[in-house]
Amino acid sequence: MTIFRLRGPGDGLDDEGKRANEALTRLMTVQKESAASPEWRQWQGGRRRRRVRRSLLVIGLVLCLATLGAGGWFGGRLGFEWVRNETDLLRVQRVEVNGIERLTLIEVLRAAGIGEGQYLFDVSPDSAAARLLKVPLVRNATVRRTWKREILIDLVERHATALAMLDRPVEIDEEAVVLPPASSGSVADLPIIRGLDITAPAAGQAINDAAARPAAALAARLAESSVNLADRVSEIWAADPDSLVLILMTHAIPVKVGRGDISERRLLALRAVLDDLACKEIEPEYIDLRFAGQVVYKPKPARVEIVEVIVEPKAVVKRPPAKKGAVTKNGVGKKGSQGRHGRHT
Repeated sequence: MTIFRLRGPGDGLDDEGKRANEALTRLMTVQKESAASPEWRQWQGGRRRRRVRRSLLVIGLVLCLATLGAGGWFGGRLGFEWVRNETDLLRVQRVEVNGIERLTLIEVLRAAGIGEGQYLFDVSPDSAAARLLKVPLVRNATVRRTWKREILIDLVERHATALAMLDRPVEIDEEAVVLPPASSGSVADLPIIRGLDITAPAAGQAINDAAARPAAALAARLAESSVNLADRVSEIWAADPDSLVLILMTHAIPVKVGRGDISERRLLALRAVLDDLACKEIEPEYIDLRFAGQVVYKPKPARVEIVEVIVEPKAVVKRPPAKKGAVTKNGVGKKGSQGRHGRHT
């Protein structure tokens, strides 16, 4: 904003400044005379009234909208509460659970905190899935709501792949997570993992040993339908995660595997070699799978059986001298005697 100030004649202005000062003085005089006129005052009054009317109109519109909004909110709230409490339009009509084997439907619903007749929007899918993941037998869980007022729960249960011999035998899955014991109390017929010197954790927790997970993953690979070697393996020695050893059921033959991330192709090669050795009736001392592209085995040395033969000496029988012309035992008598074939010598 630029502010002009009138100066007096003696302010030391030059000619151009004096002319500008005189023009400003004339303009201000004209404005004062115009403001003092009735037309100016009437115009200013009309302007103020129009401004007030516009302000009142805006305030009225705002109040009307606020009233309508408040009424709609309260009315909608009351209607929503009535629909929620007095009708079944917003309640869960059906809960579907997929993927359960050892768990029961009641256990799943209790863990998820979901049931039929529950208010639909009280069900939080993420919270329900998080609660299900705390169940020791659940490996993965997803919960969804549908427009049909249904709750869909998809579970992936943990399956026992091996029996870890810790301070007590526990069933573990392929991630080395301890599973709760079966309700019957029986233990499944699974490969046994030995060499883990650790205390068994609680159900739902993983074994804190470097060799536990590779050994459990190897046991899971053996049980795959394409490999089908789990019934031939008795134990898995896992004292070192880089030197896993399989112990076969037949003659306790060790199979040196190395790391547990062995490929399916090498396991299929092992099965083929075992079948071939069984057909040829060869008993190997050990089998080694640590070499790329080949299966190495060392046959046991041939057994040398030493049989002790005891020969008893025969008794010596003294016989009288043979008579002249008699036939001896060997068929030859003395000079001039007859032999066993009628010949005379």
